[in-house]
Amino acid sequence: TKIAEAGNAVAQNELGNEFNDRGDPAQALVWLRRSAEQGYGLTQLTLGTMHVTGEGVPRDRVLARMYYLLCDVSGPRPIEGKLDDDAQEAEAQALAAAWRRGTPFPEVSRTGAPKATGQAP
Repeated sequence: TKIAEAGNAVAQNELGNEFNDRGDPAQALVWLRRSAEQGYGLTQLTLGTMHVTGEGVPRDRVLARMYYLLCDVSGPRPIEGKLDDDAQEAEAQALAAAWRRGTPFPEVSRTGAPKATGQAP
């Protein structure tokens, strides 16, 4: 924990995964986002997948695509290639470019979350 608190991205990723395994997605997200903000590709891949599945975070295809654009590691991605929706793809590209310029990751996107249908789950 001390190494993660000192800012080590690998340790932050591992701590985030430990919290996820313990069933504490909110605390996991804190550490995973810290790691991803530092550019740790494995964490970016993990967060992208979490945003596709909605595991511990809102389902958001734009944020998933943004993380996949930034991720520099290979691995399976539920979203391969560009998004079908041009507005979502443009937003994902813009968010990735903004992060490269120093803007923090957003918690939600404008266009990537599923639309409410008005029906109970």
